[in-house]
This record gives sequence, structure tokens and C-alpha cells, in this order.
Amino acid sequence: PEAQERLFHGKAESSSGLGEQTWISPLEGESVRSLFDHSLKPALFSTERNGYPAFLKESGHALRSGALIPLNINEVLFGALLLGSSDPERYYPEDGTDLLEQLGTNIALSMDNCLTYEKVQEFAVRDQLTGLFNFFQIHSVLEKEFRKARCSGSPLSVLVVDLNFVHDWDEL
Repeated sequence: PEAQERLFHGKAESSSGLGEQTWISPLEGESVRSLFDHSLKPALFSTERNGYPAFLKESGHALRSGALIPLNINEVLFGALLLGSSDPERYYPEDGTDLLEQLGTNIALSMDNCLTYEKVQEFAVRDQLTGLFNFFQIHSVLEKEFRKARCSGSPLSVLVVDLNFVHDWDEL
């Protein structure tokens, strides 16, 4: 859920369109995991051969065949990608799934990299323990504010608080 919200900003609450014939539908971690066998391999289906999968029965989409690909890396299941077709013969359960598995891994790796990058960006400007700006960020902000105050002739006040006691929090 956290990855879905961070990567799809507000589109994670309900099924919504992202483009022509493309949508995102949120599924909780266990719901996604239950769509696959224990190996988390892509699942192919054809409605002519084995009917609609349970997760699609109430969706109203006109899919006749599809490939459900787990987005899984480092034991983290981000969700699943559904490639669907109105052609009932496009995907067959007997087809090989090696390339689809690689696609899912690459997408999951990209999602993991995006989330890691966001965390690194946040750690670069904020103290992990307090959530406050770190020294370098504070220095940058103060420098900018001093310049603005000097140019406009406005007074500027700065409040400094000593938080040395914070280092003792991990002992509590």
C-alpha cells in the first residue's frame, strides 16, 4: 500500500483509469499473493478454457485472456501487472512465462529504485530521528532568508533550540 500510494499519488484508493484501456486497481498484499501459487510465477488465463479468474468477475472489463504478472523483488510483492486482451486466444495457460517473469522483476526493481531514491532524498535534508531539517538544509534555508531580508530591508528573527537530549532517546 505504501509503494502504491507513493508511486501512483492518490490513484491507489479505488480502481481508476490511467489512460486508454489502462487502469490501476488496488489489491492488498495478501489479496495479490493469493492470486499466485507459492512460487509467485506469472499466471496466464483464457476465459474460453478456464473461465474468468475470481478477481475479474466483478470488474466489468471485457477481457477474454490475460497474463497476471507479480511485481516481486527481494521478497517484497509490490502488486501485480495484468496484461489483458479481448482476444480469447492471445494468452494461453500453457504458454511459457519466462519473459513475463523478467518483465515483472524489472518493473518491481524500477519501483524499488524509485522508493529508495525518494528515501535517500528525504534523508539528505532531514534528520532521521527528529524529522527536522539537518544542519546543511537549515544553513541553506537561513542563507536564503538572510538574503531576502537584506534585499527587502525587512527584520529577520531566528530561534535556536538546543536538542542535545535527543541522543538519549534511543535509551528510553
